[in-house]
Amino acid sequence: MVYLIICMTFTITLVAPVSAEENLACCQQTNSGETCRYTLADECDSTYQVGAFQFCEDSNFCKPGCCISPEGSCSKQVGRATCEAAGEGWRWTDSANCELEQCQKSCCVLAESECTFTT
Repeated sequence: MVYLIICMTFTITLVAPVSAEENLACCQQTNSGETCRYTLADECDSTYQVGAFQFCEDSNFCKPGCCISPEGSCSKQVGRATCEAAGEGWRWTDSANCELEQCQKSCCVLAESECTFTT
């Protein structure tokens, strides 16, 4: 009898999380304002896109890419919606590792003998 009670307890605790996982989704924006968040579908802001049963990196609206600031600095692996929500002048490109010419480090000669790295 004790063995049966212990087995039933483990069975109930193992089965319960499965139903919660079925309600997970990628939210373009959550009710709290976060972007590209994989969370419970109920926490997604319904005025934005929701990728039901989908990881954010697999969604079109949160696909990881290169986010370029208005000053020209590059950030790798940024979700599209996160970059676009950063504000005016921010640009997202479909290059997750920022393999773009403008994002490569290079040497810039400032004067006859001075050099600095730029990105």
